[in-house]
Amino acid sequence: MLEEQTLLTGTPKEKVIQCLKKAGWYEGRKTDITEVESYYSGKGITLTESQKDIFREFYGLAEAWFFDKKGSIKNQACDFLFHIIPEDYYSGYYSYYDLEKLEQEAGERPISIGEIGYHYPSSIFLSCNGRLWEITSYDDFIQSYDDMISLIKYTGVFDRHDWNSVRMRQHE
Repeated sequence: MLEEQTLLTGTPKEKVIQCLKKAGWYEGRKTDITEVESYYSGKGITLTESQKDIFREFYGLAEAWFFDKKGSIKNQACDFLFHIIPEDYYSGYYSYYDLEKLEQEAGERPISIGEIGYHYPSSIFLSCNGRLWEITSYDDFIQSYDDMISLIKYTGVFDRHDWNSVRMRQHE
């Protein structure tokens, strides 16, 4: 089902929602995040309800997205990575300066929750209040987002590319 070609139509935001649905998302999704809570607890971090809500809604979705591809996607690199996982705060490719700048802009030390993006994935962080932060190592870019759809819309360059179809698989 994931590897079947699905046509995308509508506005960039509507296309993001179509992709999320293909990946396994639906409104009101609340997946089990015991594994996520246990991971962060082991790091001495207690997740807030806002942070738990983001994981409940988006954790475990199909991660490798392929746009307008023909033929097998089995051994191809994906066009967009949606990798929402618990991970170490300092495990990314960003510098100490980037992390310090992120903490200053966020007004706290957000937790690292994975990677997302088009060809050069950004590291994604999550504030206690559920605000999402993108940080890129290649251009010292830090941006915040109110919700996951806005984040995907921007980092997936849906505003700049007219994707017509998508296929997916779990990231390996």
